[in-house]
Amino acid sequence: MKDQKSSFIRQYVRASRSPWDDSSTILLLADVVDKQTLELGFTNYVYLHRDRVGSVCVFS
Repeated sequence: MKDQKSSFIRQYVRASRSPWDDSSTILLLADVVDKQTLELGFTNYVYLHRDRVGSVCVFS
């Protein structure tokens, strides 16, 4: 399977500034600004923070 970069999952390339021991985030909810271009707004959003092995740290 070819590795593809997702705009919904972000693997950190530097140390996280969050108070949790997380290494990646997954965007679960965001405002849709434009359906045609899939432009997202971040007035209301939910992220899932995961550690290095994929275990859930926290929702924010």
